[in-house]
Amino acid sequence: MQRLFWSVIIFLPFLFANTLKANPNDTLKVVNWNLEYFGDKASELPNEMIYTKTIMDSLNADIYALVEVVNKDSLISLVNSLNGDYGYMIAPFGTLATSELSSYWASDQKQAIIYRKSVVRNVTGRAFMKTSSSAYNDWGSGRFPFLVNAEILGADNKWTSIPFIIIHAKAYSDATSCTRRKDGAIELKDSLDQYFANNRFLLLGDYNDDLDTTICSNYTVSNYENFVNDSLHYYSPTLALSRQGISSIKGYTSFIDHVIMSDEMQTYYVPNSTEMLKSKVNNWVSNYNTYLSDHYPVESKYIITTPTSVAAVFENNFRVFPNPSSTLLNIEQKQASPCFYELYSMTGQLIFNANFSTKSAAISVENLASGTYLLRITNQQKTAAFFALISKP
Repeated sequence: MQRLFWSVIIFLPFLFANTLKANPNDTLKVVNWNLEYFGDKASELPNEMIYTKTIMDSLNADIYALVEVVNKDSLISLVNSLNGDYGYMIAPFGTLATSELSSYWASDQKQAIIYRKSVVRNVTGRAFMKTSSSAYNDWGSGRFPFLVNAEILGADNKWTSIPFIIIHAKAYSDATSCTRRKDGAIELKDSLDQYFANNRFLLLGDYNDDLDTTICSNYTVSNYENFVNDSLHYYSPTLALSRQGISSIKGYTSFIDHVIMSDEMQTYYVPNSTEMLKSKVNNWVSNYNTYLSDHYPVESKYIITTPTSVAAVFENNFRVFPNPSSTLLNIEQKQASPCFYELYSMTGQLIFNANFSTKSAAISVENLASGTYLLRITNQQKTAAFFALISKP
């Protein structure tokens, strides 16, 4: 993550349609889902398999970050049945299980990933922080974060390496469990700050606590307050959903199935694309909570492109400079023509817009907070979008 402004310049151009929604063919769709003891009960397995396949075929996602997968054979059968060519990887560890050879592993709740092979390749996975004695205890006695590295085929038809970290945090709201979960979150952030500085990544899974509040009686703030407070380097699109009063688990008011991303990954995020899918899954299948889970899947979308420099070149008839900027952001056309620009926050809020017909225009950004903004520009020939970085000394 970018620790000093101006030390890293990120400039990500790509075409947009006539709305903020990206071309579906260019969008990486990621689903975060706790399947609640998937495959552990023979009596429920037929409905469980059919319903899970129905939902996944309806979602047609590129990546499923899964939690609480128990039966490996059932997961393989599910993957082979899906519409499309998918692969999978399941964590070779779990509570009290250091490997698949452990007697505990077969019945453990395990993290897993299912991925579309045409857009995801070179997938590897391992336990994150496995050598830490404190992490072993804090993360459910060996249920470490599952670090999955993969290359993603982007909208520019280039492959980009992105880590996906799937977590299943310590459960329950008693004081001991909450302290273990909080300590685990502190060490996780410290480890990410150290080993993934300036890197893009997604942190997905069952956090077992909310971000804007907490389920713990011995705390007044979230066990993940260290992530929330570091908004310069971490962003959570699900935090906004929680603040709207949306819950991700049946019978509770909390949103605990969160998504957190590094600031580098935020530049790829499609604003306002995160959705808790309760209504959709209940339309697609009956008795969802009976046969599948008490957690609801969460979807988020990204447009992956290869970072390029801020060289003064035209992209789709436009160039934007300087980028980053602290005072003025300049727009230049190849030829003067009627033009319209819009500047959005990464939550999708329109900051301001204006028309101009000259070859260039300047946008004052000195009153804006440091961060990433989406600038969309349209003239008679083209519509283009740029991620603009506003940084203040």
